[in-house]
Amino acid sequence: MEEIEKRLVKDFMTSDVISVEEGTPIEDVIKLIIEKKYNAFPVVRGRKLIGIVSKMDLIKMYSLISGPYANFWESRVVKDIMRRAVVTLSPRDPIKYAADLMVEYRVRSIPVVDEKSNLIGILSIGDVLKAFMEIKERLEDRLEEKPK
Repeated sequence: MEEIEKRLVKDFMTSDVISVEEGTPIEDVIKLIIEKKYNAFPVVRGRKLIGIVSKMDLIKMYSLISGPYANFWESRVVKDIMRRAVVTLSPRDPIKYAADLMVEYRVRSIPVVDEKSNLIGILSIGDVLKAFMEIKERLEDRLEEKPK
């Protein structure tokens, strides 16, 4: 368990984050999701994180719009549907803490921010699983090295 507490978010996060601005048209976000196959995009104003928009947010929007309002989404921008309350991580947080947050809040990715709330990375479920596999392999290597 000691090994898992030493591994930090910064060791596994993606630093080259694709984010969107609050004025980005919904249609552009949908195209990004299809092209990049990401679950969510952080929403920024400059570099500051101000929200997040996910596949689920878009699905909810579509499920609520029907009948004469079916074209409603065409004039909408990200700020109209983004979630402003965002679970975030620090690059110095343990990877175990990140996993706990993902389970607790049922999210697939968490933005990583600095002390000024500037977006510096993102951590996905895949990143956390990669971390756990690396930790497992290191522990197995240590056990094999110990004399019997």
